[in-house]
Amino acid sequence: MLALITGASSGLGVEFARLLAMNGYDLIITARRKDRLMALKNAIEKKYKIKVEVVSADLSDVSDVLNLAGKCFTKKIDVLINNAGFGILGAFNNMSGRDNVDLINTNITALTLLSQEFIKTQKKGYILNVASIAAFLPGPLLSTYYASKAYVLSLSSAVNEELKRRGRPISVTTLCPGPMKTEFFTTAGASKEFATAAPSDCAKRGLKAMFRRKSLVFSDNLTALGAFGSRFLPLGLITKISYRVQRSKLL
Repeated sequence: MLALITGASSGLGVEFARLLAMNGYDLIITARRKDRLMALKNAIEKKYKIKVEVVSADLSDVSDVLNLAGKCFTKKIDVLINNAGFGILGAFNNMSGRDNVDLINTNITALTLLSQEFIKTQKKGYILNVASIAAFLPGPLLSTYYASKAYVLSLSSAVNEELKRRGRPISVTTLCPGPMKTEFFTTAGASKEFATAAPSDCAKRGLKAMFRRKSLVFSDNLTALGAFGSRFLPLGLITKISYRVQRSKLL
């Protein structure tokens, strides 16, 4: 059994790697920071006696994404976890064009291309795409990030239904975490953070739902309740609340 995990150098990616290794999966782990990947490889191989292949790649670079796909999908891969992603906190007009493109390529383009190649080349298996509670809300001051996660949820749900209708034994599960204690807030440029779930618990819930071929799972019950409740509030009100929450992270 073999799993490919993107964004495996920290946070949820590390937890996914540990849990799958614990269950006997060999791994291909990828991220930009090769030193962290190597440290994870050494720790996991020593503890769980499985094989870990490290592929350093910058998923904001489409050529790196295509090279990764070409290298990996000639093999029989049972699980694809599209975990790589980041956000940038600040007004939309203050983001540089380069930063915006890098975010879109990492959060959207890489996930799309890798998911598509998995479905084209693998006869069966599981895809877990990491979205966010942000997928259900507008996100002033994290606008591109929120929009990217809405894309992930929409695409994953649609493709999962297509595969079901065609009788393909491949499922696409969308994991929507709430705020967690990871490097996300620091990377995004926030001055403070809050968390409703632990990465280890979120990873367990995500994998459990994936192996049950569920289409959607949340990191915790509070996050699920928030997503459900957002359907009953006017869009304008949700946007105002979201703005205040994000603005507090800048103070």
